[in-house]
Amino acid sequence: MNAGRRAADVQLYLNFRPQALFFLPNPAPAGNNGGMPPTGTGPVQPPSSRQEAVMSELLRIRERATAFAYAVLRNFHAAEDAFQEAALVVVRRLDDYSGAGFEPWFWTILRNVLGSRIRAGRHAAVLADPAILERLAGAAAAAPASPPEDVDRIAACLQRLDAKARLVLHWRFLEEAGCDEIARRLGRSIQGAYALIKRSRQALRECVQAQTR
Repeated sequence: MNAGRRAADVQLYLNFRPQALFFLPNPAPAGNNGGMPPTGTGPVQPPSSRQEAVMSELLRIRERATAFAYAVLRNFHAAEDAFQEAALVVVRRLDDYSGAGFEPWFWTILRNVLGSRIRAGRHAAVLADPAILERLAGAAAAAPASPPEDVDRIAACLQRLDAKARLVLHWRFLEEAGCDEIARRLGRSIQGAYALIKRSRQALRECVQAQTR
């Protein structure tokens, strides 16, 4: 994998909805202070080993999964949304994951997500036949995965951010919460929340880019 391709992959991860943010810990439970941990409770807890394993797998197969979704939907943003939805299903069903056979489990979830979107009429699919979807998913699953260098860099950089920055990025890019909602949770103005999101994204971007030079 050449330097140009690695740089392009990093830029994809750092786009509007960076898939690297799946490494972030779960947000605090909803409650007082709009879901923020009470003052003095310490930093956000890191993800468990099972969470880390699953998030690493999601990052490893992101390109193949998104390409598969794009082949079906013929729309890049719709493909990214479908991957995001499937990844959220995985995160919510972590208790069902035994630690083995992740890819067959994920590809089934992604096929179901695509099928649901097609049936709901949310996207005009090019390949809507379930048998074709299954064969295409099998071919995508068999494709070689990208090397994990960029994923490792992003994961390391995320760990260098402070707890609030990680939490805000989690809300924005994993939960897809709007700036108004994040502002409410933080007890800040919308402008203040936007500024914090921007600073956190920039810190992550600069850290990763520094490691690719």
